[in-house]
Amino acid sequence: MSENAPPAEAALDQPRQTAPAIFYILSILLIALFFYRLLIPVHVMPSPTERNLTILFDILMVAGLFGMKRRAPNAQALFWIAAAAGVGLLLLRTTGVTGFWSGHLRFTYLPRN
Repeated sequence: MSENAPPAEAALDQPRQTAPAIFYILSILLIALFFYRLLIPVHVMPSPTERNLTILFDILMVAGLFGMKRRAPNAQALFWIAAAAGVGLLLLRTTGVTGFWSGHLRFTYLPRN
């Protein structure tokens, strides 16, 4: 590429730098969702379709996190914490019937008045 090229052509030849905002949002979402499902009991079991969609959504978020790892090279600690939270979300599904259906650690009934 010549040094006298117009700015429009120079912009096309350079790799596009995207902001790591999506990486940070996804990392915070994974961590917050893990702590929510770990600490807050579920009161109603979801339908099979909702269960399957939440499992798929969790898997896609973890895969997306690994795909965007190089967008924020200075945030490796946040990446590993979010990756552990994403794996923890999937491990909560193995804690029993309640965990498999809801993704939460505990199930409680709502108090009656």
